[in-house]
Amino acid sequence: MTPLASPELIRFGEWLPQHWRRRKLLLRQRLERMGMPAEVVNPPVRENLAGLMGLGLRRHGLPLLARLLRDGLLVADLGYVDPQKLRQACHDAELLPTDDLDRRLYPVVAVERALRSVAGRPVAVSRRRPPASRHQGALLPAPS
Repeated sequence: MTPLASPELIRFGEWLPQHWRRRKLLLRQRLERMGMPAEVVNPPVRENLAGLMGLGLRRHGLPLLARLLRDGLLVADLGYVDPQKLRQACHDAELLPTDDLDRRLYPVVAVERALRSVAGRPVAVSRRRPPASRHQGALLPAPS
């Protein structure tokens, strides 16, 4: 577990006044006192990994979910997800640009992999690359 996720540190953060927590005020003040430039203290563009996450879902998550929906999905067997709705969400995601993918699909993949790991039923990793999509991400080149 990361040290920043320790229960004591989380409780401390929750104890701080709301206006100190908003926009990470204490961190920004500390960076400013350390002499960091304004672009570091208050970056003009917030860090956003949505495009990379969408690309990972498109290249790896959707093909994995399709295979698991066909072969058996523990999260469905345990009643956590409705397989028909998940199948429809995967179909809908295939039609969207990478940046617009439904990111609620990611936790389904993560929980499925975790359950399989605990149950001793790991997901076999496909060695072949998924077919290139019409919607390639802007962050990484298309698979070759």
